[in-house]
Amino acid sequence: VVGGGGMLFGAVQEALERCGFWTRLETDWVCLDCEIMPWSAKALELVRHYGPERAKAPGEVPRRPGALVLTTYGLLRRDAELLAEVEWDAVVLDEAQQIKNPAARTARAARRLTAASRVALTGTPVENRLSELWSIMEFANPGLLGRFAHFRERYAVPVERWRDQNAAAQLRRIVAPLFQKKPGDEALAKEGETVDLPPILAYLEMTVPDAGGFL
Repeated sequence: VVGGGGMLFGAVQEALERCGFWTRLETDWVCLDCEIMPWSAKALELVRHYGPERAKAPGEVPRRPGALVLTTYGLLRRDAELLAEVEWDAVVLDEAQQIKNPAARTARAARRLTAASRVALTGTPVENRLSELWSIMEFANPGLLGRFAHFRERYAVPVERWRDQNAAAQLRRIVAPLFQKKPGDEALAKEGETVDLPPILAYLEMTVPDAGGFL
């Protein structure tokens, strides 16, 4: 799990529950940039990957059933080589806008993580440019939106520069089945009403049919 503090901590647990991992204690987790605070899952073993006592080699990272590894985005960058060598059962990014710049070290380190499942939690998937959406989706669903150059030519430039409703609608059709809105958010705008993408809380790595139960 990669997180950004206590504000979305409940959302992290909800995401794990919906993915079926919260009660699957045979899984391992890496939690990045979470504030260390009480968890309600009594059976989970919390492992704090920070400070001088943190793992220095992949073999030192716990692989015991129920292990939940907590660390920070800063250490994700610093220990990128080590963390990339661990085969995680799942990785969750809280405050995933931390990887909105696809060229930044944080985003590149996150994309290198190996995991069977990936979840990104954020209330602001697009703050300024659609490249931020691509960066988050490239972590959560690698390759779904194509290479960045293609994404920029097909979607970012038409939507941002020309306000292309067709390009915006097509992009929305691709990503909409893969996100879940925060409780209380207004219903998604009808297709074509606006070129702005709706707020996205969680990007889940799943097929479109599988995503139907989360909408």
